[in-house]
Amino acid sequence: MESGDLSFLPLVRNFRRGLVIEAHVHPFPQLLYAQSGVLSVSTDQGNWVIPPHRALWLPPLRVHEVRMLTDTNITSLMLRTCAGLDALDCSMLDVSPLLRALLLSVLQMDASRARTEREDLMLALLKAEIVAAQMNVSPIPLPKNEKLRALCQAAVGNLLIDCPVTFFASELGITVRTFSRLFKREIGMSYREWMDRVRVSYARAQLDQGTPAKVVASDLGYTPSAFSTMMRRATDRSAAETDARDDGEVVWADLPPLNWYTRTISQGELESDGRWASPPI
Repeated sequence: MESGDLSFLPLVRNFRRGLVIEAHVHPFPQLLYAQSGVLSVSTDQGNWVIPPHRALWLPPLRVHEVRMLTDTNITSLMLRTCAGLDALDCSMLDVSPLLRALLLSVLQMDASRARTEREDLMLALLKAEIVAAQMNVSPIPLPKNEKLRALCQAAVGNLLIDCPVTFFASELGITVRTFSRLFKREIGMSYREWMDRVRVSYARAQLDQGTPAKVVASDLGYTPSAFSTMMRRATDRSAAETDARDDGEVVWADLPPLNWYTRTISQGELESDGRWASPPI
């Protein structure tokens, strides 16, 4: 579909929970949005969790892996030409009611006929809303150190198992003090602070889906009162960090929960949906 300086290929498809689309790259930008369900997207910048009120802008040639944390209905756009948007970096978008309505309307456009004036205006407004929806939010990083990164990923994948600092230090063959310095240097926060954020992100993703708080607390090994305390502490900390933040300081987003059953999507499934690897025609 083309309209002036914007041409795109719509992607509307249902995916099962746990399905993983392996790391891949497009020669064109993508507005990745799930009308329902929760996505986890990994890039070289870190991990993003995308609930239905958020979307992710992926610039051309940005390697990314998509993981379905729930049953998901993806309703996104792959753009072949997008003058005015090509300078945008990978970023989270706040999907306002207007942006959502525009996106869903654009996805229903009839490619067999010429665009109407109204449709051209909708596309122009969609572009303006994408730019306006950019959020100064970055994913919680994982360490660059390969061994430490593997341990962190294992910890995130087993949130019910308490992995103390002594375990990490032992696995790396270093002292607890050396580990603490290494973690702080790699991540920019203490191990405890990082694990708190991981657990909170998992909880928020579950609560956003309507899972009862008591169930989420049990999944994380908390009593209801302890769970409430953890969430309140995280909310207070987030508010304090926002008040103290300078314009150039990074705001940490939630690290997506990884302790879901996942599998690698088969080559046959990839080949049956060429939109994942090929530019729009």
